[in-house]
Amino acid sequence: TERTVFDPMAQYGFRATDFENETWQFESTGGSVTIRTSDGVVVEALVGAIDSQARNSSLKLSHYMMLAASFDESLVPMPEKADGESEEDKAYLRKIADRDKQLAIGRQRAGALNQSFAKWYYVVSEDFVARLCPELK
Repeated sequence: TERTVFDPMAQYGFRATDFENETWQFESTGGSVTIRTSDGVVVEALVGAIDSQARNSSLKLSHYMMLAASFDESLVPMPEKADGESEEDKAYLRKIADRDKQLAIGRQRAGALNQSFAKWYYVVSEDFVARLCPELK
């Protein structure tokens, strides 16, 4: 996929910047918050442009938001060998195999989240953005 396919997202305050680890990376005009999980899944909440069409009777601003998931293998720790355990010990090999399973599950979960998120922009209130990203105030 070429980056230009994402050009229409600019009107909502999002721009594709790079393709890394089989996942597109994005920037947003309003900042972002990143959540990392122990299974290697990374979810980024990106705050975009102000929604000029929001029909909010309180006259508060609303922003576009999008979510993007990726996978970071470094968040799943390598098992440590117990004292006296060697590279060939069955217990250590089981730990490595379990980690490999965790990595596969995490990659699959990140992919499923991206498929779910890819179709949507969310419109969120300025109050929500302030709670999510207090440093942006």
